[in-house]
Amino acid sequence: MLLSLIPDSMNKCCIYEQILPRRNPFHGIMMLLPFIFAVASICSGCQSEESVDPVPANDKECVIVGDVDGIGNHRLLLLDIWENNLCILGKTKARKGKFIIRVNVDSPTNAQLFIRPLHTPPFRQFILEPGVIRIDGKMNDGFLKVSGTADNDRFARFLRDIEVPVNLDSLLVTYSSDSDIFKMYLLDRLKFMGVSLSPASFCMFNGLDTVFSSKPSAVESYGIMKTRTSNIQLQGEGILNVLKVDEDGNAVPSSGSFYDYVGNGKYAMVVFWASWCGPCKAEAPLIDSIFRTYKDDGLNVVGVSYHDKLSDLQYVTEKLGLHYDQIIDADSEIIKKYGVKGVPHIILFDQNGEILVDGIPDPDNIEPAVRKALGLK
Repeated sequence: MLLSLIPDSMNKCCIYEQILPRRNPFHGIMMLLPFIFAVASICSGCQSEESVDPVPANDKECVIVGDVDGIGNHRLLLLDIWENNLCILGKTKARKGKFIIRVNVDSPTNAQLFIRPLHTPPFRQFILEPGVIRIDGKMNDGFLKVSGTADNDRFARFLRDIEVPVNLDSLLVTYSSDSDIFKMYLLDRLKFMGVSLSPASFCMFNGLDTVFSSKPSAVESYGIMKTRTSNIQLQGEGILNVLKVDEDGNAVPSSGSFYDYVGNGKYAMVVFWASWCGPCKAEAPLIDSIFRTYKDDGLNVVGVSYHDKLSDLQYVTEKLGLHYDQIIDADSEIIKKYGVKGVPHIILFDQNGEILVDGIPDPDNIEPAVRKALGLK
């Protein structure tokens, strides 16, 4: 995958150390002045090249140009969010918040930049398409401006349109003739916002599951939105806050409490996650395997879902084949109580509900932590 890093002009300047004589630090400095000025000219040239607006090398190339206050010199990964395995499309290293990534786009998709390691809160999602995409703003603001290409500018306009009270059905009509990638991305974002569409509005999205059949997460979003549109609502959704998984793998709406799972005489692993979170869903099969392996050793596992609808959580729980129960943290009371800042996040509790481990960012360390808590070698 083609990518570009911002040149590190300082590395070129390090050739001084290779040229300077070691016997006498002042010997031959006058002879080296031409080299010094030449290298300084090279460094200056590099800086001027960085200030020039980048141009795609061909009609399939996307150039992502970032200037984000708060990311410093961190490494960045560009991921395809609609792939189940979060396919890495490119990577780079920011320099004082500035970065450039070049990547060829065979077909537009839903992409997102992550600060390494992956559990660090990511940038806003955007449409990866040929052209120059600019990402600007402050990391701590929670909203970064994405602009530069037709579909991303179009979505920015949609966000402005819904800031004022508006009839959603009437608004969506103005976007009905847009590209398939824009409409699929819009549908995915509406799912995240918790919006339910009328049958009339959903018609503009009909067939997108076939168009994007190679993108599993896009198809999943389509299925969730179609379910909402069909008014297949769970009775008493405001009261039923727990999904209990039966022997056949069905996630059955029920009622219950967080303390049915924590502090009841068993060790407990609480997994804070969400049905819309890609890294969470990628980690879920591992969690499920650990639960099935150690439940007879006294381990409870429960998922606590963040900013979710019970119907969406039920859909994803059954699709992933998870065997452990789920709780909707509707008012974020549990998340606030334990100071959870992002998902996925794992907390291990002892039999009395006391915290043993708060946060296991590396999936490879989850099972060893469980075994240690259970006193297994």
